[in-house]
Amino acid sequence: MQKPPITQEELAQRIQLMGVEDMTKLIISRIEKNQRHVCDAELRILAKALGVTMEWLVGDSDEQDYCQR
Repeated sequence: MQKPPITQEELAQRIQLMGVEDMTKLIISRIEKNQRHVCDAELRILAKALGVTMEWLVGDSDEQDYCQR
């Protein structure tokens, strides 16, 4: 099994450093498992934290277009 490029904990910490305090590892886990819906603002934050477009994140783009940081 390949190690992911970023863990849920690391992603949560990155998002919290962006000023979104309530995005936790548990919330990210639930989003990944389709146990929780994501609003547009959360999707935007997740994409920015991961350095990808919102379109790629939701599967609307075949290419992994990285955003500039």
